[in-house]
Amino acid sequence: LYCPNAARESVYRVADAELASMRDPGRYRVDVSFFGNLDAKRYREHARRTEFLLALELKLGSAGIASLFRDSAGMTQAEQLEIIRSSRINLSAFAACDAGVEASWGLPERCYGVPACGGLLLSDRRRHAPEDFADDERAEYDGLEDCAAKIRHFLAHFDHVRGIAERARARVARDHGYRNRAERLLDFARH
Repeated sequence: LYCPNAARESVYRVADAELASMRDPGRYRVDVSFFGNLDAKRYREHARRTEFLLALELKLGSAGIASLFRDSAGMTQAEQLEIIRSSRINLSAFAACDAGVEASWGLPERCYGVPACGGLLLSDRRRHAPEDFADDERAEYDGLEDCAAKIRHFLAHFDHVRGIAERARARVARDHGYRNRAERLLDFARH
């Protein structure tokens, strides 16, 4: 039984009026963001993520792209939601379970939480992503160069980005809450 993460419906959501306001390209404060554990000294499993984001930040900065990469220690949920909703692009990069020789295959919680808030998620490629999101509901990259190229492309095609974000939001609202996961698990146990 495939038991993926999901979005916590009580936290990760967006009202229709705010979702509509996200269609205005002038409302955003940052081009691309990431928040999560970036303490690679204390948590060695995040070393690849930290190295990747440092290299990406340099590459984006030299192209004049505004980024915000922040360690989430001490952040409130309200601060996290504000970053998601004020960023044109939200990143997912190297989950803790990717620290081994072989990358993990599952999707981190942010792959559901960011879309649930109406944000666009640009994620490192995940084997199970096509099972949870259609091609037009997700944005993925393969490595540093591809990530930077996709960021540049998405920043130049705002309406396309909002379409992906809104389709992903609808999918999460319909299929990827923890209530959905609990129902699926109970249904599996009954049979």
